[in-house]
Amino acid sequence: MLKKHLKLLLVFALILSSGLAQAQNRSRLDVMRAGKLFDGFEFVEAAKIYERLVARDSSFSYAKLQLAESYRLMNQPEKAALWYAEVVNDSISDPIHKLYYAQALMSNGQYDRARSWLERYNYEADDSTRARNLIAGIDNFEAFYQDSARFKIDTAAFNSEGSDFSPVYYREGVVFSSNRSGFKIVKRRHGWDDTNFLQIYHYKPTSDSTSTVDLFSDLLNTKYHEGPLSFYDDFEKVIFTRNNYNGKRVGKAEDETIHLQLYLSERASVNSKWSKPQPFPYNNKEYSVGHPAISSDEKTLYFSSDMPGGQGGVDLYMSQLENGNWSEPVNLGPKINTSGDEVFPFVKDSVLFFSSDGHYGVGGLDIYQVVLTDSTETVYNMGIPMNSRKDDFGIILGDSLKSGYFTSNRDGGMGSDDIYSFSIVKPPKPENIAIKGIVVDQRSGAPLGNADVFLSTDEGDSIKITTQADGNFEFVLDWDKDYDFTATKPDWSVGLDSAKTFDDVLDKEFLTIPLRELLVVKGDLVTPAGTPVDNALVTFTETTTGEVDSVRTNENGLLYFIAQPDAEYDVFLQKEGYFNFRTKVETGSEPGGIIKFDLEMDEIVIGRAIRIENIYFDLNKSDIRPDAAIELDKIVAMMTDNPTIKIELGSHTDSRGGDPYNLALSDRRARSSAAYIVSRGIAQDRIVGKGYGETQLVNQCEDGVACSTEEHQANRRTEFKVVSY
Repeated sequence: MLKKHLKLLLVFALILSSGLAQAQNRSRLDVMRAGKLFDGFEFVEAAKIYERLVARDSSFSYAKLQLAESYRLMNQPEKAALWYAEVVNDSISDPIHKLYYAQALMSNGQYDRARSWLERYNYEADDSTRARNLIAGIDNFEAFYQDSARFKIDTAAFNSEGSDFSPVYYREGVVFSSNRSGFKIVKRRHGWDDTNFLQIYHYKPTSDSTSTVDLFSDLLNTKYHEGPLSFYDDFEKVIFTRNNYNGKRVGKAEDETIHLQLYLSERASVNSKWSKPQPFPYNNKEYSVGHPAISSDEKTLYFSSDMPGGQGGVDLYMSQLENGNWSEPVNLGPKINTSGDEVFPFVKDSVLFFSSDGHYGVGGLDIYQVVLTDSTETVYNMGIPMNSRKDDFGIILGDSLKSGYFTSNRDGGMGSDDIYSFSIVKPPKPENIAIKGIVVDQRSGAPLGNADVFLSTDEGDSIKITTQADGNFEFVLDWDKDYDFTATKPDWSVGLDSAKTFDDVLDKEFLTIPLRELLVVKGDLVTPAGTPVDNALVTFTETTTGEVDSVRTNENGLLYFIAQPDAEYDVFLQKEGYFNFRTKVETGSEPGGIIKFDLEMDEIVIGRAIRIENIYFDLNKSDIRPDAAIELDKIVAMMTDNPTIKIELGSHTDSRGGDPYNLALSDRRARSSAAYIVSRGIAQDRIVGKGYGETQLVNQCEDGVACSTEEHQANRRTEFKVVSY
């Protein structure tokens, strides 16, 4: 019986071992299969496999992270947040996943939780400007409602249950991109999110209040994605976005990705066919180039690209039309582009509209505007209701600048992305308007309390407010004025900003004024008695570059100099009636902080004796020893720095020895010391050496008085006194 049970147990163990091995092999194969799908942007199918893997093993963190990433890329923030919450604290995640988690929470309206994760990302990430912008948006969320009454928004009549986005005006209608069903050309589905490929459609309203939506052009539409476009030259030329496909084959990058590219087409008249699309000359199969927008004068093309060398993920670029050719693209720079994504540009007159998830905002992609002719290139968030906690993008305006369209995947729409119409209305104008802001540390983004913020106008009016610990401030403004804001704080740089109130509009919802902590050499300049030395000229010379800067002490003797890190400075102090002198100061590697630099400056008094320490001579000798030369060189330096001073160098002995002998010895020593100083380049008429022997004792140790060695030593000294200057 025992053998029977042992045999059964052995067979069971073998079966169990075989089953586990098969399960492990199956899991490995599923991980590889899901990874291949994920890398091929087949996120829907990849997510299904990762879901099965987690169902088998609830501790499989890698599969959970891939689920979070898949749902983020499919733009499903609710599911993405669910899975990020499972793994964001695990070692498998990176700091960037904290940012993605926070963005998903913002899209879900969970701003408090999002803020805490943004703070953690801000602490861990090398470049945390993006997080600081999002934190500023959360902390000042009410500012996004400031202009909400100015916009009237409606759902466009031509939306579908699919994704409809990026409209542009075309003659009497609208052309837009959509993955809607029901059209013969779009039977294929895209593995990214299991939807139809995007095509270009034309919405044309009719006089009898009906309308039609048709494919725009069989020639421009293909079996792959066609997306945002821009017309110019009276609608007879178009530049549009398409997968890298020339009608016969797709162009793949080295990693097998099919990127977006720009193509150009034209036609002779409204009844002619569009020409075969030609690639934009700066397309590249290794990165995407898309989302075109032509300027009002039709001379500048704006577009989005993730080409190397940008500020972050996707940046905005511009290209000029010169002699019929497009110039090499230029990045719009760090004031407009961020480490996030800047996409879907539209330009009207001199105002550039675009969407971004890197500037301060409500959540997801927000719509922003910037006046291109303004040298400050200040970016403004268009606020609620134009923006929501989801993605808002693809804005256009009509010629009147009072109405237009934009796209959003906000709640309440018909499909995944919907096109909305908007019009700008004039709400009742209040007597005045409030503007809020915050003063922050430029490096960390932390709020700065006790900063003074000055509000000034062209009329010369000025108001000061001191920020509390949270760094916030608020001013009440009048209409139709220009305002300048200046923020200051001791030992910090000056911060500047401006705002305008015109045409019932405040051009900025919120001010964020960054200050940079300065590296300051700071100290008190006093006399040996502690009296402040005011108005002294202090010159700092950087020893490596030779750059020279000067400051003066204030009425309290305060010395204040803004230095550079990792530098050494020669410092020269000068004041009439005082001994000029030199010293050095070194700064460390920290870019900000206080370097304490207290100094003494002695007043020149004619005839006052100043003792020179440690001038020693050999017994009965007057030769200058090396140790004495070191001290005499200090006199040389002092006279070099004070070129008008003339001095007497006096040598003194103690009372031991005969008076005539002591007098003669001290005179030889004084003259020898003076001769040494002359030999070091000091003019002979500026110094005289004189021996005093024992005639000017500093204590009671005269002849016949018993004194200690130390008391006699006090009388053996060398002194100098200024005789004129």
